[in-house]
Amino acid sequence: MPKTTASGDKFVANLANIIEFSHPNKIKAIDADITNLSLRSRTDIDINIANAIWIEVKKGSKISEWQVKKQLKASEEEGMEYIYYTGDKLSKQQIKNLTDWGVKKENIINNTKDLMDKIK
Repeated sequence: MPKTTASGDKFVANLANIIEFSHPNKIKAIDADITNLSLRSRTDIDINIANAIWIEVKKGSKISEWQVKKQLKASEEEGMEYIYYTGDKLSKQQIKNLTDWGVKKENIINNTKDLMDKIK
């Protein structure tokens, strides 16, 4: 039986449990603090998969350009793939904003099936 994962955010915790069930032992950290020395700032990443993929989990329509750019910069410096997961459909403008800020279109994921396929 896969381990249960926890987070202060229920949406992150639920997704982490789905990932853990589908891909046991792939999750290396949840709500991990990241220090970005070149930006002289800290951020967090919701789910770290096998030290290869960082998943930012967002529910709702609020998207922070500052946070996304900071996480993207940190993920590039660490050699991590960055996935923006919503669980909901985003508007065309939100998708455009994310891609303009540097998120790869194929890494903007809004459903668990596509996310599980991406993790493999």
